[in-house]
Amino acid sequence: MPYMLHFINMIVKSTLERDKFKQIGRLPKFFLETEKKEIKEYGIEVWPGYLTTTKMCHDGFYLNIDTCTKFMSTSTVLKQIENLLKSGQDPQQICALFDSSLKDVTRRVVMTEHNSKTYQVDGLTFDVTPESHEFWWVPKKVR
Repeated sequence: MPYMLHFINMIVKSTLERDKFKQIGRLPKFFLETEKKEIKEYGIEVWPGYLTTTKMCHDGFYLNIDTCTKFMSTSTVLKQIENLLKSGQDPQQICALFDSSLKDVTRRVVMTEHNSKTYQVDGLTFDVTPESHEFWWVPKKVR
């Protein structure tokens, strides 16, 4: 039975992707970038989309496709940091604004433009640069 749910999810996902919807995040939420509307006075974009849910029931499966909306800031995290630095904010205060280990700070989620992948910003540091830090790359093991 789990194979049936996986099969249905793959059909729904491939159909939405064929129609140019982008999956944002892990959840089965798909949004249409070409239909986004910008609300300049609030600095946000509104993306229309769909949320899909599949479940197994006693006599078959349940498929629910519901509409949803994604609200996205038009300002990048980098632009926010640059504006805070220009306004004279102390770098330590800026780091505290992005420190997700603090109770009152929510994680910022950023999305890349080239492939719509999302990443969480857990914190900032101004004392690490490519010159001062040694980066290690560990390749994934091939099975």
